[in-house]
Formats: sequence, structure tokens, C-alpha cells
Amino acid sequence: MKATKFIIKNFTSDSQYFQDSLVNPKVFLQPDFLKAWKITLSLPKMPHGIVLFQNRVYQATEPYPEEELLLTVLEVADKLRKRFERLKALSDPEFARLMRDPRERIPEKIRVFVWRRDKGQCANCGSQENLEYDHIIPISKGGSNSARNIELLCEICNRLKSDNIQ
Repeated sequence: MKATKFIIKNFTSDSQYFQDSLVNPKVFLQPDFLKAWKITLSLPKMPHGIVLFQNRVYQATEPYPEEELLLTVLEVADKLRKRFERLKALSDPEFARLMRDPRERIPEKIRVFVWRRDKGQCANCGSQENLEYDHIIPISKGGSNSARNIELLCEICNRLKSDNIQ
């Protein structure tokens, strides 16, 4: 399974597909769509399937049934998210300290849900850089680790918010 960063702005006629794919993966298994994607992405050979999800194009390098293809893409997307969180911890001492903090971590399934719900971008400004999980009502003020109380914010928006309730 290959993943390619994809820019929505170049496609106006199919923009609804791309907007929808920010939340739910869109699968293309029909030969005519695959031929168009082969040309668009300059792929060396005909793909077995194309999936759009969160501004990325996933190309199936082997044949999968549609359900397995969707699950595989979700797995790859989650691995990418985990990788970026690990890299962030390596490069940001404050983030690493917070990850070691003795307070209860946000459960994995909640983080995955929030990431998908917020489309992998800041809930405030839409940035996809330096994302952090933020408690809407801070833990220090009685907030919980539930999905309703957590949102994705970029580092700048999160620092501006601080421990305020918005």
C-alpha cells in the first residue's frame, strides 16, 4: 500500500469527493477511474485500487476486496499518526515531558476518534502542522478524557488557549 500526499485545490470538478474523503475513505475500484488516476498520479503500472482519505491518495499495490482495502487504509493512516506523534515527542522536549506525565493518558481509541472527527487538522484554524490533543475543559478544572472534551489544535492555537475554557 502506497500513500501519496495529495492537494485538493487542483481538482474542482471532483472537489466533493475530496471534501467527503476528509472524514470517510473514498474507494475507486472501477477500471475507468483507475486509468484516470494512473495518468493523474503518473503511476508506473495500473493500480488495483485507489482510496482517498484525509488529503492522501492510497494506492493498492495488490488486489483487495473493498472492505479489506478500507481497513488497510485506516490502519496505514493510524500508523502515520502514531509515527508523527513519536517524532513530535523526539523533537519537542515539552511534548515528551507531557507524554511521560503521570496523569492519565488519553486512550488510543479516543485519540483515533478525535483525529478522524477533526479531519487531522486544527479545530480552530485548520492547520495540519504541529497538532496536539487539547482538553476543551482542562483536566485541572475538572475536564475528562472523553471524545466530547478533546479536540485537535495546532501548537499556536493551543498555547493561545492555555488553560482557558472556550
